[in-house]
Amino acid sequence: MEEGLLGSLIVKIVSALAIEAPGLARIREEMEKIKGMLEAMQPAFIGQVHRMGVKDEPAAIWVRQVKEMALDIEDIVDEFVYLVDKHEGGIFGSLKKCTHRLKKETSLSRIFKELKGIIVPLEDIGKKKDQYDDVDIRGEPSMTIDDTEIRRRRAEASQFVCDEEVFGVEEYKIMLIKWLIEEANCKGIALQGLGGSGKTTLAAYVYNNQEVKKHFECRAWVIVSRTYNIDNILGKIMKQFLGQERDTPDPERIERAVQVQRLHDYVQRKSCVIVFDDIWSLDGWGVINDIFPESMCTSKIIYTTRNYDIASLLASQGFVFKMQPLTEEAAWSLFCRKAFCAFRGRCPPQFEELARELVKKCQGLPLAIVVLAGLMYSKTSLYKWQNILDFFMDFLLLDDPRINDILKLSFEDLPYQLKNCFLYCSAFPEDFSIRKERIVRLWVAEGFVECKEGMTMEEVAECYLDELISRSLLPVVEVPSHDVLHIIFFKETEAFRMHDLVREMAITIFEEENFCMMYNGREAQLGNKTRRLSLHGIKEDDVLKIKNKMPHLRTLMMFESDKRFPPKALKNIAIKTFRSLRVLDLEGLYSNESLPDAVGNLFNLRFLSMRSTRFSRLPETISRLHNLQTLDIRDSEVEKLPNGITKLKKLRHLILNYNHPPRSISYLKDIQTLINITAKGQVIQEVGNLTQLRSLRIVEVRASDGEKLCASLNKLNCLVILSIRSENDNGRLQLETLTTPQYLSELILLGRLEVLPRWFDSLANLTRLDLLKARLREDMIPSFQSLPKLAYLHLYKAFDGKEMHFQAGGFPSLIELQLNDLLWLNKIKIEDGAMKRIKMFKLLGCEELKMLPMGIEHLTTLQELRIFFMPEEFVERLRPDGEDRPKVSHIPFINLIGDSGGMKDIDRYFSERDRSP
Repeated sequence: MEEGLLGSLIVKIVSALAIEAPGLARIREEMEKIKGMLEAMQPAFIGQVHRMGVKDEPAAIWVRQVKEMALDIEDIVDEFVYLVDKHEGGIFGSLKKCTHRLKKETSLSRIFKELKGIIVPLEDIGKKKDQYDDVDIRGEPSMTIDDTEIRRRRAEASQFVCDEEVFGVEEYKIMLIKWLIEEANCKGIALQGLGGSGKTTLAAYVYNNQEVKKHFECRAWVIVSRTYNIDNILGKIMKQFLGQERDTPDPERIERAVQVQRLHDYVQRKSCVIVFDDIWSLDGWGVINDIFPESMCTSKIIYTTRNYDIASLLASQGFVFKMQPLTEEAAWSLFCRKAFCAFRGRCPPQFEELARELVKKCQGLPLAIVVLAGLMYSKTSLYKWQNILDFFMDFLLLDDPRINDILKLSFEDLPYQLKNCFLYCSAFPEDFSIRKERIVRLWVAEGFVECKEGMTMEEVAECYLDELISRSLLPVVEVPSHDVLHIIFFKETEAFRMHDLVREMAITIFEEENFCMMYNGREAQLGNKTRRLSLHGIKEDDVLKIKNKMPHLRTLMMFESDKRFPPKALKNIAIKTFRSLRVLDLEGLYSNESLPDAVGNLFNLRFLSMRSTRFSRLPETISRLHNLQTLDIRDSEVEKLPNGITKLKKLRHLILNYNHPPRSISYLKDIQTLINITAKGQVIQEVGNLTQLRSLRIVEVRASDGEKLCASLNKLNCLVILSIRSENDNGRLQLETLTTPQYLSELILLGRLEVLPRWFDSLANLTRLDLLKARLREDMIPSFQSLPKLAYLHLYKAFDGKEMHFQAGGFPSLIELQLNDLLWLNKIKIEDGAMKRIKMFKLLGCEELKMLPMGIEHLTTLQELRIFFMPEEFVERLRPDGEDRPKVSHIPFINLIGDSGGMKDIDRYFSERDRSP
């Protein structure tokens, strides 16, 4: 965040100057000089940062020079503070060990020399500030982030905006579905068009259409992209196909020849539809086309591509559809729906002339339209609209503006805090789905997030994320599981994925700014000043190329696509040389090496993730990482935590792998997230001292622990997410004495309750409730239905009664209801006016329920009904010619799978894994 870069650095220097210790006079003197020069440059620097989009090359070079120098200074100051803190008790106190004294003096001498070496180049840069001190800052300053306003706008938009890129092509949707289902001689369909023309969204609409779902037995969606691996493609297809059947082997363990043969069998024996999204090259298409037989019977393929030559080759096998620009009126309507949500999609008269001029520049490309609309959505006065138009005149008055110009325009208008956050997302691989929690914690670790009174930095970062979403720069995507049982039980994961064109624009910017370097084995400028490095699918030779080249590296992210990560790669990279490293993200690496002991030398490390890896050990040296904020070892093979982990006083997020808890966990006073901790030893009592906790998941809780656990939880006033799991399936949860936290939003209980605690009806802020294996004897619905914000309710083996009654006016905010394995339930009654906002209803494994809920026709907002493993009588009544079918004719999507015999698999599945917040 450039505008705040110098300000935050000056504050950091002031803090360093306040340190009292012997032998620091020379260092303090140099810091005072540097502080004075930075303060003198600050006005000119801020002014230039605000000159969004003005092409002034000398000024841009000067800004980059200031940024580079500021980052160098920050690295030195950070190390100085660390050294002082490290030796405060030992070196500066008793000075017992001569070796420590020598190390301290040597290190401080080096710090002094580095600071002194900064003075001359900083003076040279400072002399140029007068050229940029009196600038005409055209346009308004970047907006500030108002969290309440952002959330209001996002909610408003989500209620009103349709499927943007599909909008305006209704006749094409019908035609494509007809081709897919009715044309026997059509092997496939190719959607060809410019980037941003809506190919993928149109394909997704067809793929998810209810008629298509009914027609095809198996479906698979694979993103091909510029770089592809045929083994990965085969594995993804088979995983999706096999995920729709039970008791099948893991497709990732199947060799290519077997995969190809099995794929041939599937597409010839069953009716399948496969989407290959974003094919770039003729070579890629040829490899994919060769794996399919000439005759596929009733199976079909959908391709999306920008490449006209690929589409031409496909013409002989099926239909080619060239994406057309939206008509002028369709484009106008789409823009208004996004830009004027607050006016129900109607353009106020005073904006119409300017708005129509803007829409014309988008040339009917849906991506350009929604991004531009997202930019203008926050501009509430005619002056602001005109100001933006004038400010970006060099982009918008072009006769033939490129979509990249419009994307760049939207980027330049971002508040300064968001620019680095946005660019950071493009460091992930193409088409990568980024989890919300991951990106939020990374932003905080990088120092991109401002402190704001009354909010944690993570909450501020979530506001940043909401702003990027509202501007259509970082769209929300669902990350579907290919495991049918996972689909049954769990909500799809909310994640974020950059459109490839948006990512290309971001990469262009961050390469110009030296913000990050992506390396995939090809030639890249890996240099002395590289600050962030994102490694994509590297090989052993590539590791040697990057060894010892980047002393200023702050971020190291590693991604692989084919589970062939080089052995001993971390050791060869020489992590110990990266003294300034803040982020080490190894999530998903298929490597069985150990994290090297040298990681303990990374004094500034804030984020360390070994999630979903084969790493089996955390080194004892991790106790030296006094700045560590996030440690994530979930789904790794780490079994034991180092004893010194409680020395990490700045730790905010600790995501475990059901490990035995560390001793004295109460020392972690700043901890906000504590996931998968077992209720062993003194953990239950110590948790009560972690008063900053916002998310807690504790497992293996015994009935005898109930009173102590409640006493601890009653001290946690900041708790937002709480998950408690009993020690076994029959274990009781004794939670009667719990006083529910005021801000509790998500509650997940796995264990026997029998009687609902009285405090349930006081959960005023609860949005999600999961009761699993609670075995309640009385209908709990009256206790839940008045909860004003409850949006997701999941009951699994939670009720042993026979009837369930949803009363009028109950569950005013409920969006999703799941009733699962309620063994004695034989009647559900829904009154008119109940669940007025519901969109998803899942029923599964209720063996005594023989017919649809009475009154289901009252649920007029219901979009999808999923029926899994219900009694045959229930299923028959719901078939297209069944007597209950008219009751659900208003529901667009109805999924009907299996009979009650599948519940044994489900029960085993649920016993083997559980969900976590």
